[in-house]
Amino acid sequence: MSDIIIKLLEKSDAQELFTFELKNRAFFERVGFPRGDNYYELNNFNTIIKESVEEQEK
Repeated sequence: MSDIIIKLLEKSDAQELFTFELKNRAFFERVGFPRGDNYYELNNFNTIIKESVEEQEK
């Protein structure tokens, strides 16, 4: 088993995170994290990541 590393979100994480979110969408919606179809559009997702990174930097 590999080590688990927790770090702040970076813009470079966007594609890998988007793939993870798409792959696990049904699970997230089942456990109470429905995000709507717009969340799963790549341009919108990239905007969300960009805004999240900017918020972290504050």
